[in-house]
Amino acid sequence: MNPATHARVRDTRVRDARVRHARVRDARARDAGGREARERNDQGAGSVLSVAVLIAIITVIGALLPLSLALTTRAEVRAAADSSALSAVRVLSGMVGGEPCRAANRVAGANSVSLIRCQQIGSEISVDVSREILGVRITARARAGFDARAGFDARAGFEARAKPETHAGSASPKRSHTINPGLDEERGGERAARA
Repeated sequence: MNPATHARVRDTRVRDARVRHARVRDARARDAGGREARERNDQGAGSVLSVAVLIAIITVIGALLPLSLALTTRAEVRAAADSSALSAVRVLSGMVGGEPCRAANRVAGANSVSLIRCQQIGSEISVDVSREILGVRITARARAGFDARAGFDARAGFEARAKPETHAGSASPKRSHTINPGLDEERGGERAARA
């Protein structure tokens, strides 16, 4: 091969090699740049996910907190209604001096509830109390009474029964509270015989 042709071929090969090398270098740079760009786009994704999970947890807690507060308040209002009715019945029976409804109001106030209604029916007292929490009024009713025929026995104590009733169609069973549980045991035979 003639030296001029040989130089042209060599120059062409060198140029082709340089072009191929430049193309490979550019492709690698594009690939590396794309990978870097993708890595840059993925940075911070864990932080966003952590914030999203934290917001979800706070939302669930925010929804459950008022519910648990309402359930606790409902139990407190029921207990206050029971206590108010029992204190009024103690006054009604003569164990304590005063007026039954004033005693019920005093006990309701001590339990941070409002006495809505106090009514005496024979030897029974019926009270309605309420408390407002988060803009919702929670109301409970309780009745308490004593057996006027049995009267008060200074040796055994006084028997009074509270019969709570709850508004809004509560499905809870009615409960009975006794001031002196020993009296029930002593008179258990008498009640069975009367019934």
